[in-house]
Amino acid sequence: DTKAAIQAAQWAHEAGMIVTIDLDTVYPGIDELLPHVDCLITSQGLANELAGSMEERAALQTLNQRYGCYLVAMTQGSRGALAFVEGQFIASSAFRPPVLRDTTGAGDAFRAGFIYGLCKGLSIEETMRAANAVAALQCREMGARDGLPTEKELADFLSQSNG
Repeated sequence: DTKAAIQAAQWAHEAGMIVTIDLDTVYPGIDELLPHVDCLITSQGLANELAGSMEERAALQTLNQRYGCYLVAMTQGSRGALAFVEGQFIASSAFRPPVLRDTTGAGDAFRAGFIYGLCKGLSIEETMRAANAVAALQCREMGARDGLPTEKELADFLSQSNG
């Protein structure tokens, strides 16, 4: 419900909150919603489709200019993620999962890790690193949620990783 999402974003902004969106598909009214979003995170393919460009960096710049989002980012699977914020690109490498059982939910786990980083007040670089770590750890188990790490597991994984 795009109208409800727009209203929710407006209320969030009135309350001083950051608005993020996990966009998986283009749907009617999206052009009215995205100007109310601070952090747009999508897959590389959808970012390319929305922007009308197959070039990753050009797609992110186009989305930033078109919608005015503070941060636009694309997940890139095993390559990690790429963001455009304050006129700069930030690339964040993926982590190798400790055990690879299933990639189901890895993109959603990235977004959860991203929101975690924002809530913790991490820098964008640290937030993206944490998000990539959460995505990698999710792949440890079968299904979309069973591999999600605890805060301690995430901290331990990040402290032991060079990625």
